[in-house]
Amino acid sequence: MCHQFAVGDFEAARFEILRCSRDRYTGALRVEVFTFNERDAVDLVTLNDVINSTLKIWREILDERTEEMRRHAPTGTGDGFGF
Repeated sequence: MCHQFAVGDFEAARFEILRCSRDRYTGALRVEVFTFNERDAVDLVTLNDVINSTLKIWREILDERTEEMRRHAPTGTGDGFGF
């Protein structure tokens, strides 16, 4: 596997994510294996498009929240506890 990473030949590679956790009641170690194959991968252009789309949505949400806070800014007349 190290050779495959070194030369960038991933054709026969199998990628796994191992998640280790302890059972909160028994303390036993639990290992979950998540296996991915070539069909699960997306090309870099698609990945970047989805990331940029998500960031654009969050920027719009942040802008809306910022504008809402400006419109309803606290006046300083309350006690700060909402009573």
